[in-house]
Amino acid sequence: MSDTDRRETRRGNAPGIGVRLAILVSIAALTPVAFVVWIASDQIERDAVARAEALIIVAEMHSGFAEVRRNLPMDFGRALPQPELDENTQKQVARIVEIWESVLTRSGRQGDYLFGPFGIADAFYAPVVSRFETYNITLPEASRAYAQRMLALGPMQEWRVASLEDNA
Repeated sequence: MSDTDRRETRRGNAPGIGVRLAILVSIAALTPVAFVVWIASDQIERDAVARAEALIIVAEMHSGFAEVRRNLPMDFGRALPQPELDENTQKQVARIVEIWESVLTRSGRQGDYLFGPFGIADAFYAPVVSRFETYNITLPEASRAYAQRMLALGPMQEWRVASLEDNA
C-alpha cells in the first residue's frame, strides 16, 4: 500500500483502493467498478449462478450486518476480549458463517477463497475477518481456515500494520 493510499484510507471507515490516480473510498462507488473488473479479469467462474451468488453476498455485506459493525468495532491487529453479544449480533455472526461455510464447502469449488481465487467477495468480507480475529470469534473449520488464509495475505498484513500504527 502506498503512502498516499494509506493516508486516504485513514480519513474514513472503508479501505481505499488505488485505481490509477483516483482513490475510491466509497464502497457504493467501488462495488460496480470492482465487480466489473473482477468479472472481466476471469477472477470468478464463468458460471452465471456463481456470479449472481457473489453479487448477492457482496450486496448483503455492503448493506447488512449493522450489529456486527456496532458490537465488534474495527480494531485490527489487537486481540480484545469478546464482548457479550446480543441476540441480533449472534444471528448476524451466524449468517456470515453460514455464507462462508456454504460457499467454501460447495463441491467443485477450486481455490482458497470464496469463489476460487481472491475476488471482490473476499475483499468485502476482509473487515469481518479482521473483526472475528480481533475478538476471537469461534468459527467452524472451513471458515477458520478461510480466515487464516485471508489474514496471511500480504495486503491484510499491511492493513494490520497500518492499523496498529494508527492506534499507536
